[in-house]
Amino acid sequence: MTPEKFKQLKNILAETLDLPEEQQHPYLTAACGNDHQLYDEINALLSTDINANFLNQSPLETEAEHTPEKVGRIKIDKLLASGGMGKVYVGNDQLLKRKVAVKVMHTKHQQTVEQRAVFLNEAQALSSLQHPNVCQIYDVFTENGCDILVLEFIDGITLSQALKNKSLIDPLHVARKILQGLSAAHEHGIIHRDLKPDNIMITPEGQIKILDFGLAKQDQTIGFNHSADINLTIDEQAPIDQTQIAGTPGYMSPEQAQGIRSSAATDMWSFGLILCELISGQKPYSAQSTTQELLTRARQGKFDIPASIPRANKQLIQSLLSTHTENRPSARTALTSINRIIERPKRRLKIAAGLLLFLLVISSAWKYTIDLNHEREFAVQASTRAIEARDQAEALVDFMLNDLYTGLRAVGRTDLLESTANQALQYYGNLSDNQMQLTQGKPSTALLQIAEVFADRGNKSQAIATLDIAINKLRTLQENQPDDELIMYRLADAYISAADILRVAGKLELTKQYAFQATQIGEHLTRGLPPGL
Repeated sequence: MTPEKFKQLKNILAETLDLPEEQQHPYLTAACGNDHQLYDEINALLSTDINANFLNQSPLETEAEHTPEKVGRIKIDKLLASGGMGKVYVGNDQLLKRKVAVKVMHTKHQQTVEQRAVFLNEAQALSSLQHPNVCQIYDVFTENGCDILVLEFIDGITLSQALKNKSLIDPLHVARKILQGLSAAHEHGIIHRDLKPDNIMITPEGQIKILDFGLAKQDQTIGFNHSADINLTIDEQAPIDQTQIAGTPGYMSPEQAQGIRSSAATDMWSFGLILCELISGQKPYSAQSTTQELLTRARQGKFDIPASIPRANKQLIQSLLSTHTENRPSARTALTSINRIIERPKRRLKIAAGLLLFLLVISSAWKYTIDLNHEREFAVQASTRAIEARDQAEALVDFMLNDLYTGLRAVGRTDLLESTANQALQYYGNLSDNQMQLTQGKPSTALLQIAEVFADRGNKSQAIATLDIAINKLRTLQENQPDDELIMYRLADAYISAADILRVAGKLELTKQYAFQATQIGEHLTRGLPPGL
């Protein structure tokens, strides 16, 4: 069966199962059209006898308790685990010479429609993902009536095991890698729906792998009826009853516990609980909790965040554990927040160093100004000092409007630069044409950076006024030195910055004029140059 045919079969089967029994066959006939083979395959699945008590049976009571020597071309080494749907072995692919994990399902006649659909769903979900933080699928086939999934073998421990000794992991870096894998899955339209520490592996090299996509589903397709979703994993706390709501009670979102359709936000709730556990070292539920107690807490959206968790981490966790799914950040947004938290100590050091330098330079400039006024006999010496202080001040402004501006902008604190931008504008805006000419218009670059600060603070009028000063000074300079290419380049740069800010401000006609003038200068500067230059 081709991947396209499999996807069609799965979607029609899922939609058919969502209908009342009397509507299923009419819908199936219409959906399959003239494809009689497709109709027969789906009808056979619908006709399978579903044993309502299969969850209470021994997982493998109808199969022989032995380890096969070989499955397909895989030589089996040993049994890793067994569960309600089959067994997982570790083996060696004899053709490709690599270690693999082999998931062997019960024979087809022992599986319910839902179980087989869960297995096929995992195969399709994993096959569309190629990411270093997601367990990879190598092959899927059928042998002796059993469905077989060949997976990447991950040699390591679960996150649950690692959390028992927190010295083995760096919580925020683990969280970052989990989010990288989740981002890839969600951006492929795949949600996991059973994210928990037992489904996350850590290798000896520190690599993170998300596995067990058995409950995953394509977000753009209609999933199975929630009353038929099966929880295949039993947590370690006792007593725990099986539940027919998808997911694991201790990490289940409110919408899962209420039987509402899952979305990518469902995984983000589970990740919020995992992040809380990573940072605090405490499980999000009592070890003595029963399944019913956990489901009740999940339905109500109850959680406890330890007071010892740092403020930035706590704010992220609270947003992830919002009972309103639309308020939870996406995996990509949460990844940005985690990266910002990790980089915060470096940013603080950089900002502190910049502010210290600013105070030192301002203090020096003030002292030089006082000396100049009160010690006229040292006019030449004071003049030299003033030039040095000016150079330092200009270097400081350049630092503040580049490196420091970028750092403050990342944490939403450009307000710290607004007063500095106003002071810098007074200095650069009053420079004479002669001073501009001596530096080929270099101060215009500072004026453009000052305009960016005003624009970022939402002060569009001040930003445009600053750009006008820069453009007017450069136009005057260019009229006096029409062949100076550096001045022409800086004027084009000013036109581009002005066009960008004017576009955001809604002044589209002026935006077009400045963009056109920048284009003309660009064509002039590149005219006659060979390709590559």
